[in-house]
Amino acid sequence: MLPSTSSIIFTLGLAVTCSYPVRSFIISPVSPTRPSLGYSGKLAPCHLRSSYPWKLARMRAEVKTSETSKITPVEYKDSWLDRKLQSYMEYRITRVLQNSADGDRSERERESKHEGDLKGAKEYDKMIESAGRLARRKGSQTQELTLRLLRDSFPSWFPRAFGSFLRLFPLWFDARHAAVSTVFLTRWLVGESKVVDVDQDLLDPVQEGKEKWGNDPVGWVPGFLVGGNWRKEKGAGQGVQITRCRVLEQTNCVSVCCNVCKVPTQNFFTNDIGLPLTMIPDYETLGCTFVFGATPPPLEDDEAFKHPCMKLCSLNTRAKSDQEAGLDIACSRLDVPEK
Repeated sequence: MLPSTSSIIFTLGLAVTCSYPVRSFIISPVSPTRPSLGYSGKLAPCHLRSSYPWKLARMRAEVKTSETSKITPVEYKDSWLDRKLQSYMEYRITRVLQNSADGDRSERERESKHEGDLKGAKEYDKMIESAGRLARRKGSQTQELTLRLLRDSFPSWFPRAFGSFLRLFPLWFDARHAAVSTVFLTRWLVGESKVVDVDQDLLDPVQEGKEKWGNDPVGWVPGFLVGGNWRKEKGAGQGVQITRCRVLEQTNCVSVCCNVCKVPTQNFFTNDIGLPLTMIPDYETLGCTFVFGATPPPLEDDEAFKHPCMKLCSLNTRAKSDQEAGLDIACSRLDVPEK
């Protein structure tokens, strides 16, 4: 899932949906046991805990090799609002690309040429083309530019203020609202999705003495107007499964998935807002699973970054011929730091 517009709508939607059960959800006593944001705007180190070996064993089972040629294309029917959101997304990405090329004349000329080439194309196609241009940069630069795009989409005070609001409630409570909001607010971008239960082992462990504020539901579990009947089991309703990510389906690109979508979105929600989020792509089905309440692993340990270039990658014209020759080439834009 591409960030920016989707994350803006999702974040605002989460704020609205969280406010509904607040009136009937009693917390006593109110304690700032959820980790607070420091001066830098990032979570305190105690919340970025790493017990990743057992998490990664679960994640490896989800990241698979793509056989996109065997998947039947889906025909999407975008509404007027969908097209407006896609157009706005394309506009934001294009502005980021142009601003990053201010000091490079040849880069500016290339960006201007791309704008001319896309005249008459559908809104979604323009957006995907812009995301591809963003993904052609070095991985760390792409992640930085996309994260900057996300942060510039809000007032500077908003992520911290919204994170403070979320910390009034337990992590599982925020995660379940986030999952429901994601399904309703991202269809225009990634396609169909549904709320799912997640493996308890993927979730962040509860800190000692803060049992009422972590991923373990404690006490009365309130209902939700549009979220169905909630259960008291840990991990229930804290995930979103995207049946087939429309972005990944159209780009067939590991770099777009990881550098434009996965890492910036995870960083924004986990570090800036304070709601841990791990995204687990499935390169075989072109789906993706969002796990709210799970701090993402370091890039060097993330299996999504170890996947070879996909056969039909829109950025690498050599990928198909190289893989037909038996070569599992790594994506050249996944510059993962060494351990």
